[in-house]
Amino acid sequence: MSFYINNYNPKLKWPLSESDIVNIHNKKTKIFINKISAGFISLWIGVERLINDAHNHNLKLAIATSTSFSNAKVILESTLGKDALNFFEVVAAGDIVDKKKPASDIYDHVLDKMNLNCNECVVIEDSEIGFQSLNSAGLKTVITLSEYTNTKNFKGALVVLDHLGEDDQPFQIVNGTPTTHTLVSVDYIKELYECNR
Repeated sequence: MSFYINNYNPKLKWPLSESDIVNIHNKKTKIFINKISAGFISLWIGVERLINDAHNHNLKLAIATSTSFSNAKVILESTLGKDALNFFEVVAAGDIVDKKKPASDIYDHVLDKMNLNCNECVVIEDSEIGFQSLNSAGLKTVITLSEYTNTKNFKGALVVLDHLGEDDQPFQIVNGTPTTHTLVSVDYIKELYECNR
């Protein structure tokens, strides 16, 4: 908000102090958490299925997000259940690193916590700023588009898809090599990884 006010000089009825901005942000977070807790959001197509598939293959999972831990926690618990945090070895939120995305700090933090290097991981990302961040960390990615990113290029991604897919909702490849797969699975991710070594 400070950046916006300083750079775009909006017409405000009164000047906002730093504490006003903190209070507005805290109020926004409270409204967001209440809406999420009330079930106003659902998981994207294929997310829960892919999490289960990864667990069945004994893969390590992590979340690297720019949002606060409290926001991430409420989203996970409202969509995946009370034990959702246990599905992930690391849940790294933006409030634990000095520089948020597009800096690579959040991904570097996750790699360090999981004792992995970038060549041992594939990231699923849905934002341009996240894509910039993971590229800075040297990670490979599968992109799923959203209404905010459907016009972006994502050059260098393993594949760009409309969503992760389900048995009755196959994904569409927006950019990438054609495949016989119709949903993102551990096997498909391995295939993408091997083809792009």
